[in-house]
Amino acid sequence: MTTRHFYLLRHGLPEGAQCLRGKTDFALTSQGFAQMQAAISSGLAIDAIYTSPLMRCTTFAMALAKQRGCPLETLDSLAEMDFGDWDGMAFDELYEQFPDELERFWRDPWGTTPPNGEKLSDFDLRVANTWRTITNSSDAENTLIVTHSGFIKQLLRQLLQMPKNALYLQRISLNYAAKIHISVFTDEHGKTWPTIQWSS
Repeated sequence: MTTRHFYLLRHGLPEGAQCLRGKTDFALTSQGFAQMQAAISSGLAIDAIYTSPLMRCTTFAMALAKQRGCPLETLDSLAEMDFGDWDGMAFDELYEQFPDELERFWRDPWGTTPPNGEKLSDFDLRVANTWRTITNSSDAENTLIVTHSGFIKQLLRQLLQMPKNALYLQRISLNYAAKIHISVFTDEHGKTWPTIQWSS
């Protein structure tokens, strides 16, 4: 029987105006880097790091791995949802060009997909598979996962068994450099029991 700890860290403030970032590779600002540094205190033990391939995650993950001397693995599947033709567009521009389509997407993200974008059901499956891959392959006691708001929200939806509607997207707010602690207990039968720890 073992207990392992996984810390999901959202990237800090990236470059660019208010927009639908998704897969678009915006760089991390110096302020964003400082936000992530503040979230990962020197007293937090980290034995392994997984990161999204996007710069707003890798910039900090690579620096921290070098500082702590721990292994780093980049997983493409940790990237944010792909919003297709809308990806990287400013919200003002989106609302001006696609008001009806955008409204349908906010209202029913499971039934509406941005043009040439990733279906939310496919993204949800990607999140589930990635979480399974990390928890099955990492035997580290303390693992840091540097990723995105959308990825973290989908994982919380799954762990909390929230229904597939738009409400959890509106009711879960994650600031830049937000950190979520999930402990995973493995019992004598090999079954895992994840618990979301709301403490700092």
